[in-house]
Parts: sequence; C-alpha cells; structure tokens
Amino acid sequence: VYRDRVVQAPAKWKPNGSIDVQYRWYGKTENKVDGQLEKEGLGEDELDWAREENNYGRLQTEAKINFTENQKLEVRTRNFHTWVHGKNPEYPKAKADKDSVRLRHFYNFGKIADTKVNATSRLEWDQKSGDGAKKLEASVGFNFADYLFNNEFVKTTNFTVRPLYAHKWTNHRGNDRKGSEVLGLYLESNFEFPYGFELEFKLEPTYTFYGTKQMISDKDGENLREKKRALDMDVTLILSNSVNLYTQDKFALDFKFEGGYDPYSFHQYRSYDKKTEDVGAKRSYSLYALPTLEASYQATEFVKLYAAAGAEYRNWKVKDEDYATRWRWQPTAWAGMKVNF
Repeated sequence: VYRDRVVQAPAKWKPNGSIDVQYRWYGKTENKVDGQLEKEGLGEDELDWAREENNYGRLQTEAKINFTENQKLEVRTRNFHTWVHGKNPEYPKAKADKDSVRLRHFYNFGKIADTKVNATSRLEWDQKSGDGAKKLEASVGFNFADYLFNNEFVKTTNFTVRPLYAHKWTNHRGNDRKGSEVLGLYLESNFEFPYGFELEFKLEPTYTFYGTKQMISDKDGENLREKKRALDMDVTLILSNSVNLYTQDKFALDFKFEGGYDPYSFHQYRSYDKKTEDVGAKRSYSLYALPTLEASYQATEFVKLYAAAGAEYRNWKVKDEDYATRWRWQPTAWAGMKVNF
C-alpha cells in the first residue's frame, strides 16, 4: 500500500533570550562592630580594616537577546542602596557600591577558514552612575578549545585569546577628562572535571597610556615621579563545585562552592595618592571562599525561581602580597526569577 511520506521542514530559527531579575543582600562584615575590634586591641586608626561596603542591597537586571543566529546583545544594570545606619560613630551609615550599567554586543564569525578556531567580536560599554567612570572597549576572541583536552577527566569548554582596545575616562571635568587608552591581550579559559568541579583561569595583561601623568613612588612613599605609561596584569583562578542535595519534581536544592584568587594583581609601578599619601602595592591579591545553599523551582517551562544564602570569606582590606591578612566572613543572600523566551 502506497502511503504519502510526511517530510517535516527543519525548525525555523527564531530570536530568543532571557531576562534575569535578582535582588542580593550583603550583611555586616565579621568583627566590623567596635566592641569586637577593641577586644583585638586595635587602635583608633585601625578601625577601618574590614570591608567598607556593609549592610546594603543590590538589584540586578540582566537581559540576553539572540536577535540573529550570529548576534547577541547583553544588558546588565545594577542599583545599590543602603539598609541600616551603623551604631559605631566611625561609620555614620552603611555604604554600597555605585550604580552601573553595562552593554555588550557579540558577533559570532564562526570558524576561521579550515581551522577549529572560532572568532567572536565583543563591543562593550560600561558606566557608573551619573557622570561616573566610563569605559568603551572593543575586542575579538579566538577560541582554541577544540584543540585542547576533551576526555573523561578534563574537558576544555573555553580557551579564548582576546586582543582588545579600550578607552576609559572618569569624568568630563578636571584632570581625568582626558581619559586613558588601554591595549590588552587576555587569556580566558574554563575547564570541567569529574564530580562537578569547574576551573576558571584568566590572564589579563594591559598596557595603559594615561592622558594625565600618574604619580608613583617607592615602597616608603619617597622618590616621587610621574609616568604616562604602565604595564599591569590581573590573574584570576577560581575553582567551583555544585552538588545536588535533594530533588523532587520541579524543586531542587544544591550546595555550591567557589573560591580562589580574584584577582592576583601585578603592577609595574607603585601608585601614589597625594591627598591620602597612600602607596600602592606592586603585587597584591584577594583570596576568597563562598559556600552557599541554593534552592530552585521550575515554575513553568520558561520561568525559574531561585534563592540562595551563604557567606563570603575574604581579605577585604589588606591585600598587599607581603601583608595580606585578616580574612573575615560577610553573610550574603539573594533571590530572583529567570524568564526564557
């Protein structure tokens, strides 16, 4: 018996994306209060060693839109506000970071010729609130992941070499109006290991041409001089893991951990601030650990609700390589909703 064959046409590509709205709370850094500091015998001039940003909240909205098969737009806004006023007169009110907005446009050029190297361009605009610091950056990432480890022990998900150019400026008035030009050659890599472990490793060397001469000094704040160019590099090394503790229908509870150097910084010169007489470090690092419990609920095919709580352990204030110390906990929690479309 002859029967007509039904041939289904391939699904037509449609624009898609997601919107993620998250509110995050940051509590008081451990030993921030005056009484606990006094028990450690700290003098008045040493009270401000804990993290300055305490008791504040952050509302973050992140939208990702794939409007063609090769083009993607990402928009992220962050709005901060304080929660409570401190009891210690040294801290008349809580502090928070500045509001910011970041725009990123990506274009995927695909594989280069007959190679396995994928090329993707990125244009980025980053601005703090009001007339705050701004950055305009252009780069092209060349991903060599297909040439590296991909077995049952190590899987390379990203190994991108990224040459870039950026223009930065602080405001439209004063000495900082001239801004600075930045050249960089980044390495961005991600690896997956058994049992849910992941590793992120980044090298971010930059060479900056300052519009206004920068003051530098020796270790003791002497031998002051000016420079208009400087070489710097940040190294980021973060290990993370996720373990599912409980799953029931659309509900899941996971234990997550991440920690490492964020970042380890190297500078050609020691910066010097004339107003505060502070001398910068040539090498410094911020080392942290962040364990959290995260619950999620898949409300519909396109809507996911989530919440998490934990605490971050970090050397918030003393980061100089030779003196890094005083790691302390800061509690944090967040909740949000992600909608795919």
